Amino acid sequence: MKEILRGYIETKNCQLHYYQSGDGQPIVLLHPTPNSQFFLKTIPYLSKKYQVFSVDTPGYGNSTRPKVPFTSLEEYANEIINFINIKELQSVILLGHMTGAVTALETAVQSTNQIHSLILGELIDWSLTTEPHSHHDNKFISPKNNGEHLLTIWNKYKDMIGILDIEDIQGRFLTEFLAEYGADMYPINDFEMQESHKKHNWQDSTPKTMFKYNVSANLKKIKIPTLLMSGNASSLRSGASPYEEQQELLKLLSNGHAAILKDHTHAAPLINPELYAFSILSFLNNLK
Repeated sequence: MKEILRGYIETKNCQLHYYQSGDGQPIVLLHPTPNSQFFLKTIPYLSKKYQVFSVDTPGYGNSTRPKVPFTSLEEYANEIINFINIKELQSVILLGHMTGAVTALETAVQSTNQIHSLILGELIDWSLTTEPHSHHDNKFISPKNNGEHLLTIWNKYKDMIGILDIEDIQGRFLTEFLAEYGADMYPINDFEMQESHKKHNWQDSTPKTMFKYNVSANLKKIKIPTLLMSGNASSLRSGASPYEEQQELLKLLSNGHAAILKDHTHAAPLINPELYAFSILSFLNNLK
């Protein structure tokens, strides 16, 4: 197995943390909430043929918070373009999953010359859906002397018990804990102690920007080969179903392809990373 390295690059807004493994044509992976560890089980399968980067978006994982909290998906996408430019990557294969899929789409819209192909996992046009977004209306949880606030965060993931490994669930819990309280505990810069950062509710920051982003309109702008991937057993906490939306979104692409992960949910990269990677590699091999 190729070694997985860690690194940072600095933009004018923040420091971006990333994992890196392998050599060859670059693949940049954009995670759903909460961090890029989501892809650690998938990276070894991809890095056999490609140079893989899994990036923590600003304010998530080990990336620092931007100097001013972002309010648009375009700002998040611009940081990924900064990453690509600073690393001097060419002919990039860009993959995003769930929230990361919407960020990847906007990145490709902004930077068509650098993106070779696009892979969007569990994509939904949240701007058009009537599904409730209340699961992203979390408020800042003030610390309690008895530790009750820790149980409140843990209970957000109790529906994953028995589905994911306990280590994966614990990792998601710890990442959300650090997103909630990290600036108070380990301030790297003075601006991270500002009230706008301390009470910003970081675990919901990117999802709330995607609710305002018109996926359907922007898919029509994409001309490069694009794969839509979804498990046919996916059912999100909101009740929305990426699998049901996939066929309609596919019609909007001039160079679109589809992959269905049979009997899998949106957690496929954690539960069956080999199958997830196989679908990606099959798509890329067919382009050659």
